[in-house]
Amino acid sequence: MEGRDFFSVFPKLNISKDLKQIFEHVKVLKVASNHARTALRVYTTSDRLIEKKDILAMQNEIAKQVVSFLNSGRSDYAKEDYYCQIIEKYELSSQYNLETLYDAYYKSMLEELHTDHPVMYHSLKNAGVEIDKENQTLKIKLLDYATNRARSIELKDYLEKVFGNRFQMPVHIDFEFEKQDNEDWIKERDLELANEIHFIDKNLEKNRKKYEKLEEVKAQEKKDETVIKKKEGEKKDSGQRKSYGSYQRYKNDDPSIIYGRDVEGEEIEMSQIIGEMGLVVVKGMVFAMDTRELRSGKYLLILSVTDFTDSIMVKMFLNADQYEEIGPKIAIGGFFKFKGVTTIDRFDSEIVIGSVSGIKVIDDFRVKRFDASVHKRVELNCHTMLSDMDGVVEAADIIKQATREAYGNALAELGEKYDFVVLDADLAAATKTGTFKKKFPERFFDCGIAEGNMVSVAAGLAASGKIPFASSFAMFAAGRAF
Repeated sequence: MEGRDFFSVFPKLNISKDLKQIFEHVKVLKVASNHARTALRVYTTSDRLIEKKDILAMQNEIAKQVVSFLNSGRSDYAKEDYYCQIIEKYELSSQYNLETLYDAYYKSMLEELHTDHPVMYHSLKNAGVEIDKENQTLKIKLLDYATNRARSIELKDYLEKVFGNRFQMPVHIDFEFEKQDNEDWIKERDLELANEIHFIDKNLEKNRKKYEKLEEVKAQEKKDETVIKKKEGEKKDSGQRKSYGSYQRYKNDDPSIIYGRDVEGEEIEMSQIIGEMGLVVVKGMVFAMDTRELRSGKYLLILSVTDFTDSIMVKMFLNADQYEEIGPKIAIGGFFKFKGVTTIDRFDSEIVIGSVSGIKVIDDFRVKRFDASVHKRVELNCHTMLSDMDGVVEAADIIKQATREAYGNALAELGEKYDFVVLDADLAAATKTGTFKKKFPERFFDCGIAEGNMVSVAAGLAASGKIPFASSFAMFAAGRAF
């Protein structure tokens, strides 16, 4: 394959071993940027199929690296302001035909469509497909309602580009629209789709900016194609850093930086911090804090921070005036970015971040889940006093309750709503099914000390349309094997 090895073009990416293995066989054909250096297109080729989730992960890592480089000359770039797009091409073996390739790449296509094209995503997700390998034809079967018909042309164009441009496998796309007689079902699908589109619309401005910048790259390529082709082992032009335009080292007039000069640098997840790693940049939420006034007049500020992959302590020694300035700006539940040195604390022998050189207030970076379904799922959670939610129950109180007690209570509670029956083998007091027996004696059957017979009775009740719960201990239920 033509091109340069991926990691000779991007040698300093801080990525997982799995992601590195995936891209070891990838070649970079060229790299193009827009004039403002706010977007990048990386043209690649590979002889191995790569899932879209891994492509998206690599795009994110490249963007982080480029932002880190740009901030060496200026410090007002944020990763959200920079966009990277990998343009994939594949040279796959002959083992891939239209059918095997569609099956292997189906989830990746859904991943690609989900964020940016929700209507097409739903159409493809719920479509039936017939594949004619001899005639290189995909027949897409869609339900016959307005949104599917409206987006079928775009979906056809998308599929032709994916198979034609990425895989050099031209395909013919046909559509078949099937009538759906259930009007209630159609209304529910339209409502679900409307919910999804409403959610996507919230991010419309962000996506619009991204596409504008990527379009600038395309325009820049046509005017003056910027190709990055550096020879292996090529030395840097000089020891001086290049200056882009009038960019200067950014003075700290950013109100979001509440301590130090800056917090620029490549972020690392807390779960990846192992031992003393030197200078790091992390982001997270403060979930606990403590302040101690020392005899010297200084203050020791201890922050417990989590990025939801792990947690770590940040320790700072502050003068009185420093503490008065930044103390009120840090609160439990707040989100911050920290730049400091990882070290082993000599008092508790734990990894901490000390010698903090910068703290920046950031937005909540947690990804909020969204359920577009018309019929919502129900999730039951128990928040104990250890939770940062509104917990009012001690974990120890819940642990004290035996599983069988919860089982018996649940049967009794659910029995008020559902018409099921409960069977036991002379163990109602032990399995706690006696709780159900007291409330619904006519739906409780004690089969005596005969687990095998109890299971047979339960099977008969199930065959007659009942829903049975047969209860015993595992060692007794397998008693016939003794």
